[in-house]
Amino acid sequence: GHTDRIIDVDISADGRWLLSSSADGSVRLWEAQTGKQIHQFDVAPQLTLTFNRRPRTLFRTPAFQVAFSPDDQTFLLANIATNNLEWRDVTTGQLLDFWADVGSDAVAFSPTGQTIAVAARNRLYTLELLPGLEPVVLHNFEAEFSDIAFSPDSHSLVLGSLDQTVRLWD
Repeated sequence: GHTDRIIDVDISADGRWLLSSSADGSVRLWEAQTGKQIHQFDVAPQLTLTFNRRPRTLFRTPAFQVAFSPDDQTFLLANIATNNLEWRDVTTGQLLDFWADVGSDAVAFSPTGQTIAVAARNRLYTLELLPGLEPVVLHNFEAEFSDIAFSPDSHSLVLGSLDQTVRLWD
């Protein structure tokens, strides 16, 4: 399993898979029923120096938020090491697309799977899942976000904030 604290978890829509990200710099795919680890994706670089012939890891930048797509075939990874939002294949971990300098405190797929919402510091972004499209900033807020979720019809977002408020965005 992970060797450091867990940062985020998500469960697939069909309940078959679990994703976890950790401060150890990995994202892991687990079989929910058995708890068996299926894949480990090392997504954060580490800095290791050798002192007196003994390697010492000085830091590893953790991957933060993870989210399954509604069809359970892909997942999002908000990677603080690269400040990128990454879209990856569940079974292989292959990078399908990424968006640079988006940053992210929270990510969510719309129920249709066609749109991604990203809460990054005090900005709300949306991205359409078409190759080459760039994030669109919907709004700048004064507070920083801690979580984000779509409504079942994909038309609204709810945002949890560090200023102890919840906002509904239509």
